[in-house]
Amino acid sequence: VIGDLNARSQLLTGDNSTNRRGVLLEKLLEEHNLTNIRSEKPQFTTRSAAGKGITDYFIVSDSLVNNVSTFQVFEQLSLGGSDHRPMKLCLDIRNNSSKFKSFNRLNIRKFVNKETQEAFSLALKQNLPDILKLLNETKSNMNLDSQAKVDEMWSIIKEWIASEAATHVGYKRFKSYTSEFFWTPELIEESSKIESLTLEAQNLQDNSNSNDNDVTDAYRKLRDANEAFRDRLYNRRVEVFHSIVTDLAQPQNNGSFMRMVRSVKKRKLKEHCQLDHKNINQHMDYFKSTFGSAPMGNFVEEVNFDDTIDELVVVNENLLSDVVNLNDDNE
Repeated sequence: VIGDLNARSQLLTGDNSTNRRGVLLEKLLEEHNLTNIRSEKPQFTTRSAAGKGITDYFIVSDSLVNNVSTFQVFEQLSLGGSDHRPMKLCLDIRNNSSKFKSFNRLNIRKFVNKETQEAFSLALKQNLPDILKLLNETKSNMNLDSQAKVDEMWSIIKEWIASEAATHVGYKRFKSYTSEFFWTPELIEESSKIESLTLEAQNLQDNSNSNDNDVTDAYRKLRDANEAFRDRLYNRRVEVFHSIVTDLAQPQNNGSFMRMVRSVKKRKLKEHCQLDHKNINQHMDYFKSTFGSAPMGNFVEEVNFDDTIDELVVVNENLLSDVVNLNDDNE
């Protein structure tokens, strides 16, 4: 659980005081075996001319405490004028149950070229005997059950077609808009100045000999600088957005541009999800038949797929002269 809870607790954070929310939070953590992650020396997560405190929390279950590898409060950063300071928590958790896949998009527009089509078709035909041999070997593998055979054979077919497609049409190249693209030298310089003003105001606040008026004035300067910085950040975001849209509006990117427009419209109308939860098993079966495996993720309840597969989908009849069938061995 991460957030600004507006709870102050000397016991949990080492803060200067405890308020009613802090007392409630102490009780809640004790009752539910939870721990607030903190540094040995108190680090204030909120600061303003009115004072400082620790109201932001990283709360984990007791079983995860030993997995915390890093905890840090960036007291010198205000992130564009917030009175709260950014925080960082790293958990050392190794879990291989979910493997995330990255995808490259084939440049399928090149298939419009008839010569490309013919070269692609010829390459597939040349490799067809080897592919059929692999499929038949998988089919006769007695160590695999029906579902495992289908998955393996589908993987062979996908890799065969995808590798030849990549050879003949390649992958699309996308213009990368990284954070380095966004941050201009002027914005970086202004950000550094704000960090200096933030540190100056905090040092005055922490110095017992400082005058209250000096502290108030320092935070006023910081607030004014942050307001001007936020305006420049907004203008830069608009500038980058225009740059992206202009790039997408080029004739060769019409498809991507229209997809972006449709996506924005769907989000606005809240129609971006077209799946009927009542037919979720049917949707998942379709996903599996398309991509060769079930969707990744955690499900509330187990979804039972139909394990009886009569026949593997056959590649275009003009390309394959044989039908790979599981019925012979798996009635």
